[in-house]
Amino acid sequence: MEFADCWIAQSGRYRPNATGLQNDFAIEGEQRYWLHIAIGRDLTTTTNPPTVDVLGTQLEEVTQ
Repeated sequence: MEFADCWIAQSGRYRPNATGLQNDFAIEGEQRYWLHIAIGRDLTTTTNPPTVDVLGTQLEEVTQ
């Protein structure tokens, strides 16, 4: 089984006299990434929740 998720990394700085992250962070750059995760689940396990193994990961930079 494989999952893919999109992540967005933003860089920037706080505005002068900032009081919080929500409205006072000035974004200066942004990059997007796809994170792929391959997992294997042990179907014969008796544990609850079932045992899950991470078989591999890949981080892919999105270029436009």
